[in-house]
Amino acid sequence: MKNNFPVKLINEWIAIEIVDQGIREKNGILLPDDDMQNAGIRPRIAKVLSLSEKAKEDSKLEVDDYILVKHLGWTRSVELAYDNGLEKEVWFTIKDKIVSKLNDLDENNMPIIKSEIK
Repeated sequence: MKNNFPVKLINEWIAIEIVDQGIREKNGILLPDDDMQNAGIRPRIAKVLSLSEKAKEDSKLEVDDYILVKHLGWTRSVELAYDNGLEKEVWFTIKDKIVSKLNDLDENNMPIIKSEIK
């Protein structure tokens, strides 16, 4: 699969899209956005958009894998424009901030990750 990511990543960087944020729906129930709340202090589910060559070798991840990233294990987001005109909000992380690769996930099958802070 050709990776049309608009920038070349160096060192250990992995470009991700955080998919576990904002208002979510689970079994028809709307779950409120918990960012900036105590409940928002938790790992996040992210989709891998691109990897540097070093990250590919070291992490064994591939584009479109879903991963669990430690709380605050990502950069601030940036808007990137693709050649086809699509703009996407993107974050960056490194292998050491990844808790695990999540198998058998897709956009319609996202688990709920809860905070341990009460």
